Amino acid sequence: MKRLLLTLVAFAAAVAVALCSELNCKVEVNVSRTETMPADVARQLQEAISEYVNTTSFTELRIAPGERIDCRMFIDVESYADEKVTAVLTVQSTRPVYDSSYTTTLLNVKDSEVEFTYSPGQPLVFARDAVDSDLTALLDFYVYLIMAVDSDSFAPDGGTPFYEAASQIVSLARAAGGKGWRAIDSPRNRASLLAALTEQPTTSFRRMIYDYHRRGLDIMTVSPDKGRAAIGRTLSQLRELASQSPMTPLVGLFRDAKLDELTGVYSKASDDERREAVALLTTLYPSESAVIEKIKNPQK
Repeated sequence: MKRLLLTLVAFAAAVAVALCSELNCKVEVNVSRTETMPADVARQLQEAISEYVNTTSFTELRIAPGERIDCRMFIDVESYADEKVTAVLTVQSTRPVYDSSYTTTLLNVKDSEVEFTYSPGQPLVFARDAVDSDLTALLDFYVYLIMAVDSDSFAPDGGTPFYEAASQIVSLARAAGGKGWRAIDSPRNRASLLAALTEQPTTSFRRMIYDYHRRGLDIMTVSPDKGRAAIGRTLSQLRELASQSPMTPLVGLFRDAKLDELTGVYSKASDDERREAVALLTTLYPSESAVIEKIKNPQK
């Protein structure tokens, strides 16, 4: 009997790993900016999205609950009419830093070109290699983007299969129409962001993600100077990338995820390190003088 019980427990654990979603995602739907979406519809939408992203297995990877990626999706509804939703979506994801209790932000993306249809009670169905609806296309895209950037932060080009999945969604959704799926329409929409991450001359940003995290943050508990030096090199590489591609959305992607964090990275740096970082960041982000000043003078 005891052996049977242990076998059942082991089987249940294996099934849990096999069926576990890749994400641990907090979802929030905000309707404070509009009176057109009833509260019960907002609640149903929030619950439907939360269930979808937290229970769907988007890959064939075997993910243990403790390995799920922590993330957040904040949907700020602007209008709701005839079951059509117009909103701003903010997507954030984090990952733990090796041998510490600190978590670092990987993504902090705001998408202002969000439109989808939603009917109360509408099931959200994951369809591999297909687009079931404009809402699931949007969610699938960001799920794969989250996994891609997370994987890139642990291994060089580790996110490639997830970028490929996101690219397929862009192709399918673009054919169906809708905002945000054509890079030609805006240099800042989701299609342009994906293109910047996966096409020349800006794919080097993906290696910067790895260097910043694995060679930088992850070793700072053991060797702060060595880790900080690696992060400094990524800033130099980012400036070079920005000079080659002034319109790339990747400079803003880095700013929104990392600029505040850099105040802590350089809080115990030498004067020379801080001066170099300040010079690089001032070139990249001339309007962010308040944050950069905290790096220049960490006591303030």
